[in-house]
Amino acid sequence: MRNLIQERLITSILGAEKPPPLAVPTGTGSIESGDLGTFIAGIITWTLAMLGVVFLCLILFAGFQYATAGGDNEKTKKALALIQNGVIGIIIIGFSYVIANTVLSAFITTP
Repeated sequence: MRNLIQERLITSILGAEKPPPLAVPTGTGSIESGDLGTFIAGIITWTLAMLGVVFLCLILFAGFQYATAGGDNEKTKKALALIQNGVIGIIIIGFSYVIANTVLSAFITTP
């Protein structure tokens, strides 16, 4: 009851309206506009970020294999090939992000 009275006093003194109970606060990083282009851009950005995490984990796994190879040439070659493929994957993801961001910026208009 006390919180309700304080809330009413603050909103009446400041003249501010209380947001709806399910409103998303601004500045939380969530996308507030509902157009299709923004939704697709969010999906592409999220997907590329997850792929980056996967390739980073691949590089870490390959580094562990390289460290525990114990002088075995075959294991060392496999680990180095995995590291090389992981780095190439991260480079491709970086270029994909730049291309997707450039193409989608033509379709998404900001007010």
